[in-house]
Amino acid sequence: MKSRFTTFTFWSIGFIFLSFCSVFYALDRSLAMAQSISVVQVMLFANLTIPYMLESKRNYLFFLKGIVLEACFIIIHLCFVTLFQGFLTERFGETIGINPNVVGYSLTISGLIALFLF
Repeated sequence: MKSRFTTFTFWSIGFIFLSFCSVFYALDRSLAMAQSISVVQVMLFANLTIPYMLESKRNYLFFLKGIVLEACFIIIHLCFVTLFQGFLTERFGETIGINPNVVGYSLTISGLIALFLF
């Protein structure tokens, strides 16, 4: 049986270790712990999806199309919930309860992926 541990996996474990070490010297330990847990979530997601994407080209394209589809759902949700005046006066995302920076990041990444795919 071949080991599934890659260089990225070892790098992730080291990064998680360093993020939890920062709890010991942080001024606000609860904030450092919350951020460390966020790092663990991102690294788990990355380590679980990257082998799936690298397994075949079909899986890779399926994952990329899923990201573009997610952006389409965000745009549709924004159109139904936000009034026209809200598009001009508020940041995207505030009206639907999502961090506007996350909305902008998602739309930007999916736009770049859409340019790559189509």
